[in-house]
Amino acid sequence: MEKIERVQYQAALAITGCWQGSSKSKLYKQLGWESLSERRWAHRLCQIFKMTHGLTPSYLTKLLPTERNIQLRNQSRYHEIRCNTNQYKNSFLPDAIKSYNSTGIDISSSVSLSIFKSKIFKLITLF
Repeated sequence: MEKIERVQYQAALAITGCWQGSSKSKLYKQLGWESLSERRWAHRLCQIFKMTHGLTPSYLTKLLPTERNIQLRNQSRYHEIRCNTNQYKNSFLPDAIKSYNSTGIDISSSVSLSIFKSKIFKLITLF
């Protein structure tokens, strides 16, 4: 993934004419780009949102862990998946559930996918 990220950075340098060592975040902001890791993060969250709201086949929805009662003190939406290895911890479902829980109730309780996406991509552009 780092090699692909470097290609994106090199492309940003070529387009803007900036020097090597320029700030990635400033370059991406100037070009209106997100980093590839941020895009992967956002798309992972969108997939969890779709699974939560029945916008995916049922075999995917069944993979989600049990939901918590959101009214409780702990505002996270799902029980996090316990992982014995870092490889599994960084795989799609455990990582996406952890990220989805950390977005906050105002984002995860969006009523439509388009609203959810706009909130997530707004979050990305703040950084």
